[in-house]
Amino acid sequence: MHITSEITCCRPQALKDIFAEFTPWFRSEDVNFGADEYPEAFTEYFRNYYNNIAAHLRTLGKKPSAWGSFTVAVPELDPQ
Repeated sequence: MHITSEITCCRPQALKDIFAEFTPWFRSEDVNFGADEYPEAFTEYFRNYYNNIAAHLRTLGKKPSAWGSFTVAVPELDPQ
């Protein structure tokens, strides 16, 4: 497993800590946190992961975004 996969998939709190540390450095309101490729078997996990990280980014005053058209595949995702 790559270190980025370890941080994003297995330790979401680590990713939240990274965002909390570094997002104030950037003026853009948009933050893209990837989240665009996942195995179909992990749809439920991905939905929870996306919503969790997106909610955290909003607490930092940022607008979360991700690549892909996963809202079509997973309509329960929070597109805000």
